[in-house]
Amino acid sequence: MLDVVGQNYRENELIAASRQNPKRSIVGTENGHNRSNWVPVRDYPPFSGMFLWTGIDYLGEANRSGWPNIQSPAGLLDRTGRQKISGMERESWWSARPVVHVVRNADPAASGPATDGAGGPNQPVLPTMIAVATPKPKVALFDDWTPDDQGQHDETIEVYSNCRQVEAFLNGRSLGTLPINQDASPRRWVVRYVPGEVRATCRDPGDAAVTDILRTAGKPVRITLQPDAAVIGSSFDDMTYIRARIVDARGTTVPSATHRLHFAVKGMGNLIATDNGSSVDHTPFPSPDRHAQNGMAVALVRGKGAGHLEVVATADGLEPGTVELRTTA
Repeated sequence: MLDVVGQNYRENELIAASRQNPKRSIVGTENGHNRSNWVPVRDYPPFSGMFLWTGIDYLGEANRSGWPNIQSPAGLLDRTGRQKISGMERESWWSARPVVHVVRNADPAASGPATDGAGGPNQPVLPTMIAVATPKPKVALFDDWTPDDQGQHDETIEVYSNCRQVEAFLNGRSLGTLPINQDASPRRWVVRYVPGEVRATCRDPGDAAVTDILRTAGKPVRITLQPDAAVIGSSFDDMTYIRARIVDARGTTVPSATHRLHFAVKGMGNLIATDNGSSVDHTPFPSPDRHAQNGMAVALVRGKGAGHLEVVATADGLEPGTVELRTTA
């Protein structure tokens, strides 16, 4: 008879059960995102795996902050399937391929080793998630190099990577190379903020092309559209995301842009829904109009026979975005 032991969130108890009887198989049946949850699994080979709560944000269980919240924001991906910062960190822990993700950590206290990066006390909580009467927590982590304060102040460059060595740059100037931390914590460089470009590059032999870049955004100019698939079918389950970004003249996403986007589909297709991942956006999903969040929104489209469809996104004061997909019957 197979002896399997599972626990929720108590990794150390599972390890103790395994050591008590090495014939037992142990698995985490529900686990948190923190480094403290990950390291015991990584460092104890008999630990067969873990299930995270949860992989993607979902409607319901909005008890973290109450109404007008409509979802649980615990996912590694937001409701539109976009990778969140916690997902970037988790990818760097699990992936077999080289991974580099660079973000901006705006909390000066986060530059010390006691914090837990994206999976701990600096987990970003968008102010829009919080009811008006509730004090708004400070957002620490951002996937951009465009702080509200464009003046001189300290910022922390934070990198999630499984590369043995990572080098960071600010406007082409090297900030030095840091080795991987034994406890899987992020690597950090504290700098005096200047606008421009932040880059993190893997310095392991053969992997120098693995890099990630953040750029300071200018004024919003236009909408860009990127489909998840270039060809789409016409059955009920045949849908694809069209990802809209509000960008500046150089194509950098403007994270402060909240324009109301209007999506329209022409040709052999239909608009099914729109979304932006917001916890407090109560706009019905079938609506063709959707405010951008962090400069982004999505439309879901489906084919209606063989041919082509065109998706157009418009907003006041912005150049429209268009994209064409091939559809199949």
